[in-house]
Amino acid sequence: MAKKTKVTVTSLVPQEVAVKARKDGNVAVITANTIRVKTVEQEGDAYHILTKIKNTLKAIEDKRKTITQPLNESLKATNNMFKELSEPFKEADGIIRDKILTFREEQEELAEKKRAKQEAIQASHEARGHQTHDLVEIEPEVAAETKTVKRWVFDVVSESKVPRDYLTIDIQKIRQAVRDGIREIPGVEIYQEEGLRV
Repeated sequence: MAKKTKVTVTSLVPQEVAVKARKDGNVAVITANTIRVKTVEQEGDAYHILTKIKNTLKAIEDKRKTITQPLNESLKATNNMFKELSEPFKEADGIIRDKILTFREEQEELAEKKRAKQEAIQASHEARGHQTHDLVEIEPEVAAETKTVKRWVFDVVSESKVPRDYLTIDIQKIRQAVRDGIREIPGVEIYQEEGLRV
């Protein structure tokens, strides 16, 4: 039983155009699989077919852009508008968060000072031989409904000491260096490979 292929149809591309392109694409793959390149003439014929394929690919890409470019521009404009509308709220959110966290830090420092004072008084009484009681736990005074979460964060303070396991090679930077004429980079093998220009 032949495998059914899913056909994607969009109202922006007429069905007959999509059907023809799929048929031509299948023919191109069959041709590519059956073509032989064993002689200079066959190489020339293959290159001629490759040129046709390249032109077809360009036409397909141009058609795609005529459809997607206005959509992308509209999407970009919409995203920019909503970003602009959101900005003041994000700014206000950040200001209030900072104020709440600053207040909570201040309250924690105050509670710590009270704890230290209580411990000093307790130690003083113990030194005089007075009877002491268990200390009362002092908690920071904060709003009960405020929810906070503690998470681990980090700052890189010395890149040279970061273990190699946590480093990533910048492929784009290496590629650009090779394009710019760099031919030796420690740990990188730089070589030429031949490709077809169509």
